[in-house]
Amino acid sequence: MGATRKAVLLNAATTTGAGSSGGPAPSGRKSFHAVLTGTGAVSAVMEVQGSNDNSNWGVLAVLSPSGTTTAAAQVELEASWLYYRGNVVSISGTGAAITVTVGEQV
Repeated sequence: MGATRKAVLLNAATTTGAGSSGGPAPSGRKSFHAVLTGTGAVSAVMEVQGSNDNSNWGVLAVLSPSGTTTAAAQVELEASWLYYRGNVVSISGTGAAITVTVGEQV
């Protein structure tokens, strides 16, 4: 088994929209982690998207962290795409910011 490589797909995003893409990626299991922070009640909806051409994107999973001050969500997926990214669909709460990372075996 190789080393684990981690990449930040969204870094403290406060608005909706897609982050930069990661890849090209080797095949294998990937673990996507979303951490949402803010003051008081916070919530977000974030899509994990995949693409084989870095242009046309499909939704692979939806993460919906919500809580008070801090919330987290994660999903593990078997990779069969070359590129991946995070896309914030909605985010709410005072000072709400979401960071999304991906870990993969290389």
